Amino acid sequence: MLPADQRRALAAAVLLLVTSAGGVAAQAAKGGDGSACGAVAARVEAKSAISGVRAQRAWIAQRHPGSKPVESAITHQGNSIYDRMKIRLASGETVSVCFDITDYFGRY
Repeated sequence: MLPADQRRALAAAVLLLVTSAGGVAAQAAKGGDGSACGAVAARVEAKSAISGVRAQRAWIAQRHPGSKPVESAITHQGNSIYDRMKIRLASGETVSVCFDITDYFGRY
């Protein structure tokens, strides 16, 4: 597990990439609806962290048009790594979306 300061720095970098990675076509998603981490976490196909963040952004834009990222945090459960994102919907409501990023976390 990464030290807390490295997790915070990585989460900030992911949030920055997410907010600036517009115009990416949605990639195939598998897994759940992203409403929680674990079995229902959303999964996007990606070979690197950068393409994964772009795919996450596209997934969110497709399912929640007009939403904006609020914060992002990397979490671990068992052998899995998750990106738990808080987004503000166009309606103003704030919701959380969880992505299983195990397959591409740390790959560049």
